[in-house]
Amino acid sequence: MPTAPVDDKGTEIFFTDSGVPAGSKDYTTLVIIHGGAFNGNVFQKLIPDSPSNNVRLVVLNRREYSGSSKYTDAEIDDLVSGRKSFFEQLALEVTHFLLWFVQTYNIPRISNNGKSGGLAIMGWSIGSITSLAVLGQPEVIPEASYRTLEHYLREMILFGPNCKF
Repeated sequence: MPTAPVDDKGTEIFFTDSGVPAGSKDYTTLVIIHGGAFNGNVFQKLIPDSPSNNVRLVVLNRREYSGSSKYTDAEIDDLVSGRKSFFEQLALEVTHFLLWFVQTYNIPRISNNGKSGGLAIMGWSIGSITSLAVLGQPEVIPEASYRTLEHYLREMILFGPNCKF
């Protein structure tokens, strides 16, 4: 059961990984963050088609879902109360996951033409909030982290976001 550390307190995120498409050096890594009613297993049927599309598929289970760390009572209170600190923490956790994954698995950078390599993040339904946290809380992300991610993060996909913009 693969998990990734997302802070220095032992918080972990469970993920599944289709692996590198055979023979590819310029694949795109699609990181999917599930919604509220289902966990990441709902996307498992995409894995067989990923290699033929030059995609490495990584599906996260958000916290409180199978394999990932539970929230503390204080974190749940922050969420329920709508405190900014909850979303700042969420931004840091997603950023730490992305940096950890890029470094651990040697993900290719965005290509010179911007059409391959790098990361695409897709948030489905309420998972869109998790994916947007990285862009919505820039003041809490260390500058060095942003400088690293700018070589990798090339697309943000909101699939059926459960909110009105």
